[in-house]
Amino acid sequence: MTEIANANKLINDMLDFQKKNNIKDQCVTNSQVLYDMMKENTNLNVKVIPVIVDSYANGYYEICCGHLVVVIDEVEILESSYDILLMPERNYYKSIKEYLDKNNTNYIYKNKENLKELVEEFIDFTKIAEQMNKGKGFVNKKYFYPLTDYIMKKYNMDA
Repeated sequence: MTEIANANKLINDMLDFQKKNNIKDQCVTNSQVLYDMMKENTNLNVKVIPVIVDSYANGYYEICCGHLVVVIDEVEILESSYDILLMPERNYYKSIKEYLDKNNTNYIYKNKENLKELVEEFIDFTKIAEQMNKGKGFVNKKYFYPLTDYIMKKYNMDA
């Protein structure tokens, strides 16, 4: 099995854990676990990056201004958060400019407060990603330990 196939299996197991335990809003911890596992167990060039995720389906618009994902070679996005995967027809934007360029008629321009919130949240997640890539961990311990225990048992890994 290739390293990418192994990474996808790991992600599917993480998503299964989140689904079974109704875990939401934990992209920082999810990305930290995936990043750490991939850094330790693969030769892939991975890093954590902030993204904006939006979805427009069935007349309903949804946006997540602050979200983290792991990328391979700064190209392939690895989504490790079950709640984000539930968003239909997701679009990922790696910068505020990219988001605004592709959404120039969207609600974000109609309200300065929305734009301010988007910028502030994206900057916060950029800082978290930078620290994670430097080796500093950012986790919700209440969720981190059960998830890592689950993964380590599933893959027969030592602590």
